[in-house]
Amino acid sequence: AKCDCGDEKTKFFEIMAEEEARKRPSVFVYIQGHEGRGAGIEALRAVGFPESDVREYDAAVSFLKKLGIKSIKVYTNNPKKMESVKMAFPNKAKFLPMPAIPTKHNRKYLKEKVALSGHMGLLKRANKPK
Repeated sequence: AKCDCGDEKTKFFEIMAEEEARKRPSVFVYIQGHEGRGAGIEALRAVGFPESDVREYDAAVSFLKKLGIKSIKVYTNNPKKMESVKMAFPNKAKFLPMPAIPTKHNRKYLKEKVALSGHMGLLKRANKPK
């Protein structure tokens, strides 16, 4: 697979289990339609998307607020997602990098995410051979 979302989800479920073991409740928000973009960032631009990431996160943050969540810790490397969460949870959001799992199949894609979308913390790990 070109994208890293499946590996990210698996890793996040491991993190959630660790949090739950520490008696820290966790929520995994799945937004239908945000998956399956494995064509690559350059491919999205080639077909006319002005931004490499056209996804919106308003529904997700609204859902979290309806759950009564007052503060949040988010595992992400996506600056656009961080901005949406910061606006919904001012001074109540903490961000941690989502561990990248570079492989020979997704290394180029991870580099594209950094170069074209500003994703943080991926390039250093993506350059390491696996």
